[in-house]
Amino acid sequence: MVSARGPFMVWFPSLVFSLSLFLGSAPGAPAQASQPSDRAVSLPSPLEDLTRSFRTGSPGLLRTLLPGEEKIHVSSPSLGLKNGYYSGDQIYFLFQDLFRFRKTLKFNILKGAEIPPDSRRLNAVARWTYRKGNSRDFTAEISFDMVLKEGSWCIQEIREIL
Repeated sequence: MVSARGPFMVWFPSLVFSLSLFLGSAPGAPAQASQPSDRAVSLPSPLEDLTRSFRTGSPGLLRTLLPGEEKIHVSSPSLGLKNGYYSGDQIYFLFQDLFRFRKTLKFNILKGAEIPPDSRRLNAVARWTYRKGNSRDFTAEISFDMVLKEGSWCIQEIREIL
């Protein structure tokens, strides 16, 4: 007996179902793309301190990277940091003000995350995405030049990449 819909409609749904099972398990079927891991990448100690300082808005975490007597060259017009040389204490207070009025959304090291063995210099470039109050998001790319002195890394220069 033939269905009112015709002989084609009787076996067609079974064919579609069988084909979907076959194609879904075929060896040439594309595999699902694996999701990138969200685990944190281990950074060298000076960059870890820098990253945590920005992500938590804690200028105190920068203290280990600020030299005692030497001045640090700073230049970041869009962040309101005038071109000049500042002491470690001045840098601390400048960043205290920056973090007070800006909420960090993201801070990532873009370049320089690996320190070559026996290196005494490090240049790291980071991207800082932040918000001031309820404003739109702002992004700054900042270069941090560091030197190894007496077994400790010290920031030598902070400048915005325009």
